[in-house]
Amino acid sequence: MTKIVRHVVSALAGVAIAAATVLGAAALEGEPPAEPPPVSGAAVPSEAERNIDYAPARPRQNRILLAWVPTGTGGLPRATEHLLKKTKGVNAVTVAAASLDWLLRSTGGGGGQVDAPPAGMKIPVEVVAIDPAEYEAFVPPSDRAAVVDLGRGEVLLSETGAELRGYSNDMTVVLESGEYTVAGVVSDAAANGYEMLVAAPPPPTWQIVDRFALIHSRANATRARVARTLKAGLGRGQVLRLRAKGETPYLRYGDAVMPQAVIKANFGEFAARPLPDGTVVIDPRWIDQNIVTERVPILGEITCHRALFPQLRQALVEVRHSNLSFVIDRSQFGGCYGPRFIGRVAGGRLSHHAWGIAIDINAADNAFGTRSDLDPRLVEIMERFGFTWGGRWLVPDGMHFEWVRFP
Repeated sequence: MTKIVRHVVSALAGVAIAAATVLGAAALEGEPPAEPPPVSGAAVPSEAERNIDYAPARPRQNRILLAWVPTGTGGLPRATEHLLKKTKGVNAVTVAAASLDWLLRSTGGGGGQVDAPPAGMKIPVEVVAIDPAEYEAFVPPSDRAAVVDLGRGEVLLSETGAELRGYSNDMTVVLESGEYTVAGVVSDAAANGYEMLVAAPPPPTWQIVDRFALIHSRANATRARVARTLKAGLGRGQVLRLRAKGETPYLRYGDAVMPQAVIKANFGEFAARPLPDGTVVIDPRWIDQNIVTERVPILGEITCHRALFPQLRQALVEVRHSNLSFVIDRSQFGGCYGPRFIGRVAGGRLSHHAWGIAIDINAADNAFGTRSDLDPRLVEIMERFGFTWGGRWLVPDGMHFEWVRFP
């Protein structure tokens, strides 16, 4: 049996195991986990931990931790891995690097074209660069052989990524960062929501790199030590997110929103042409099939993905029936569909406004990075109908709601 066939068979055989280990079946479909219940008698965070965003540990929780710092504030210190390896109670550490790459074309086993974007366009893909020997400790057992064997010039596809690509044996993908042989398929759990995995170091073509750490600890008490260790390395104004497996659907950078792979699986994949001003030109055929203008309560006519309107309309009907229409200022509506990068920073990650699945409400009064004044009753309704609120993010975006699940 060839190396690639072994890996595919192993990955498919471990689908059920993978779903149960990291995400659970609901999370694989985009269902966010419930907030962990408060722990009776939980200790008050120390001064060293107050700028660290994490939920209290739960008894018997899994001991894999995720840590990341917003890239725009400097990201994780370079010494993070070294410091954590010296921390008492830490068994294993790896730091992964992720970025947006662009797929130029792909071919199947017979050399036939699989992906062929329109002329002048390419397909955005989220890729993570890993140290295979270290990363192996953080994936389900059924995926470990494929991860350890990952070599230079090879790429592993996640299950969702394989479905998007129309995976076949002896497949080759050509990204802006280089040409790769597809070495196999791993579970979405092992990929942590990324579409492709490559061996570190990150390709030099990646313009903006988001780094995150995965930490395997011996006991729940280690979490506080990890927090203090990371806090000691933070720069002025930096804040850290520290999460445990089970508290967030994907152990990845930017864990508050659904990964691009999940967005594509639910709302479609497009080819695009990025522009220097931080916007993108999306394939008109995809726009014609998916982006529509419809009337909704309170806001009037807006332009979004056609699949978003049913739950958005239901949420706004609930807002109106709750006599809360007055808390939404229609004149401050910031839009829904907007083909652009996050913060219009070219080379970064694509905003989910590019899929037309996010809306900005009361934008002028809730600027990015500031404390929100949105009515909590509005927030509760939107969250109940399948939206995540940016006001809870590590760097708050109080105007912003985006899709995370179908209600």
